[in-house]
Amino acid sequence: MGSGVSERVHQNTGYYRIANLIPGPPIPNAKPVARDKFGFAPGDLRPWERLNDVNLVLMHSWENSIHPLKSVDTVSNIVELAAPMKEWWGLGYWEEHQRYFVENARELLDTPGEWYLNRETGVLTYWPMPGERLDGTASRGAGPDRIRAFRPAMRRKGSSCGTSACGG
Repeated sequence: MGSGVSERVHQNTGYYRIANLIPGPPIPNAKPVARDKFGFAPGDLRPWERLNDVNLVLMHSWENSIHPLKSVDTVSNIVELAAPMKEWWGLGYWEEHQRYFVENARELLDTPGEWYLNRETGVLTYWPMPGERLDGTASRGAGPDRIRAFRPAMRRKGSSCGTSACGG
């Protein structure tokens, strides 16, 4: 896949912000907030069909952390991470309304160059860029009807191939 290819994120530009922190036990050098859940604004998140494939990316002062999701409750607007954060700074340490985005939900594919990985089946779904085809030849147009799925086949350690050019 060429330049401009990205894993599908929830919004095409920008990011969301934590709406509210949830009280938690006191931890040295950190705010007394839960390390595995927070409140989000209505409509920012939803319980996608394959929630275990979805990652929430928290943006900290100088780095990002990636967290699989355990649950998304759209009644209470609370998202729960699959495991608590291990970093000493925790949620809301650098800024109370910390930035975040989500990635890798099949339902979010809406732009050429995006992809989604079903972690259970290993199938990668990719929406080709305009004029791009997985077999390397030109195509006419792009859109939701042009989404292709394939399962890369390991040919040797550190190498994979998902096209007929590899013999399979």
